[in-house]
Amino acid sequence: MVCQPPLDPSQYWAAGGIVSTITDLIIYDEALSTGKLLLLNIVKQMMQPIKLDDGKESEYGLGFELMQTPELEIAGNTGVGLGYNAAYLNFLKDSTVIIVLTNASNGRSALIAKQIHDLLSPKQTATENAHQDHLDAIVLSVLKDAGKGSVESLNFQSAETLQNFRLTTIPYIQQQGSILNIERQGEKINPQTIVRRYKISFEHGSTVWVIIFSKEGKIIMANHM
Repeated sequence: MVCQPPLDPSQYWAAGGIVSTITDLIIYDEALSTGKLLLLNIVKQMMQPIKLDDGKESEYGLGFELMQTPELEIAGNTGVGLGYNAAYLNFLKDSTVIIVLTNASNGRSALIAKQIHDLLSPKQTATENAHQDHLDAIVLSVLKDAGKGSVESLNFQSAETLQNFRLTTIPYIQQQGSILNIERQGEKINPQTIVRRYKISFEHGSTVWVIIFSKEGKIIMANHM
């Protein structure tokens, strides 16, 4: 018989360590958003990126983590520790606040909050969304062709990438049925590549995709999760 030592929930960094409930956090958010807790111009400043000494903008405000994509602007905080995973996210573009508390360290509360926001937000159709730019149009075209069992080589960086897509991805897409919606959720532009994350809704479910493009707009990799 092996005895395990007791778990020590203390942290080695400056965690906030706040114990709260959904009700408490709703009261806090109402006080913050109506100016009862702080002046609204101060709250707005807290949710703006801080400029560093080198002139670059931080991914943090005054007490708020920040996330900005073409579709989303989020200010909030997440927390994780022994037996909990929590998120308080303020979606600034539509003034929606979503709070998620879970009782598991791997509860993925931020992802749950974003999925709830997706459900609450009005959706564009696949065709409307694809008109945003040519890379979105390529994704939609490739996925529709894949549903029919074939894709054109001109959209792929190499023959190897195309062959891998045909062998592993086309069968998966055909199992999911017709495409209902394609939603770009994030983008990172690198010196030689553009990485985009999409949520793609099919007849039989939704999956998150990461697609890497070359600067010329060719698909280097397409992975679904």
